[in-house]
Amino acid sequence: MKIPAFARRRVAGIPLPSILIAAAVLIALRSVPPSSKKPAEPPTATAPQDVSPSLVSPAGSPPAALPSSTQPAPSDRKPASSEARRASIKAAIQEILSTLQGDARLESLSPLLAEWIELDAPAAAAWAAALPAGPFRSDAVGELLLHWAAADPEKAAAWLPGSGSLDPESASTLAGKWAISDPAKAASWAASLSNQADRTAARAAIASSWAARDPLNAAAWAQSLDPSDFPAAATAVADAWSRSAPARAAAWLTSLSPEPNPALEAAAGTVVQHWTEQNPGAVSQWLNAMPESPQKDSAASLFALAAAPVAPTDAMLWASSLADDTLRRDTVAGVCERWYDAAPDEFKAQIPAQLDLLEESALRHGIYEMLYEKDPEFRLTLLKIADGDIPTPGADSPDAQ
Repeated sequence: MKIPAFARRRVAGIPLPSILIAAAVLIALRSVPPSSKKPAEPPTATAPQDVSPSLVSPAGSPPAALPSSTQPAPSDRKPASSEARRASIKAAIQEILSTLQGDARLESLSPLLAEWIELDAPAAAAWAAALPAGPFRSDAVGELLLHWAAADPEKAAAWLPGSGSLDPESASTLAGKWAISDPAKAASWAASLSNQADRTAARAAIASSWAARDPLNAAAWAQSLDPSDFPAAATAVADAWSRSAPARAAAWLTSLSPEPNPALEAAAGTVVQHWTEQNPGAVSQWLNAMPESPQKDSAASLFALAAAPVAPTDAMLWASSLADDTLRRDTVAGVCERWYDAAPDEFKAQIPAQLDLLEESALRHGIYEMLYEKDPEFRLTLLKIADGDIPTPGADSPDAQ
């Protein structure tokens, strides 16, 4: 699944024009005098036809203006300052759409959408929904939902299903943001979604946001979900929980199933990965305390792969000790590949001494296959060492005696 641009925004590295435009817009918005009686006229600059909905109309009809609310009666008219701010926002959006592309465009639009949501959320939402279908529309809707869900998630949730913009990405964005302030209401909204993919994405996002603040209740909620949504939610809980308390996250996963569960493999993998990064020794102790079982083999394989770049010799010991033949072969090959990628010189210096652990020809064959692609010259050297044609490096040195 693609990563939306609004989730990849960076402060550093933003092109200079986008920074200048965004700064100028914000200064202009805040300098509108309260006594203004007349809104500023939008500039006449136009945006490319494949981007701005204000300049794209179906069946060749005249271009439509940016969406705006129905003009209120004189007695209901908003203060002139709000009218001027809205006009300035629309003008600034037109300027950005006509001059910027890609992430720079979305980066500059973000503060404007936040202002527009504050002034007239329905009009801002209508503008985003009217954009031509494509990646930019998805990103713009996502950015809008981030702001709207923070200000008024229930109205954003009421708008999204009928907007034509509901998909797993937008459902995830809204639900995840909403769950920060009210996970129970976000969960209720997610349950109302009829599309399976939308509902699964929304529930996974809720689980992630919830578990970051209250992992026990998030875990209990995930366990209450139907089987189609549980694996994604459990993985999200495990990922968030294991960042702060990996041992407790591991204990929770272990309690869910006494046997390896393919549906929870991703959840187990993220827990072991985070735990290994924080304390590989603790993972080793946890594995040693487990009774021999397929579940232990599965967890040990995940640990060996995660530990390979930082503790390769320990990873090789765990990989070569696995009871299942296929899992042992695949894990040894995976450990060697990750070890080589992280430190090729260290790998080539130390792997010959590891050959004694790999008495099975199938285990050695996996290493040779990996080296065939990555380092065919060293592969030939290793084959000669294994066959006894040349000595193991260091075997005749004084330190080896």
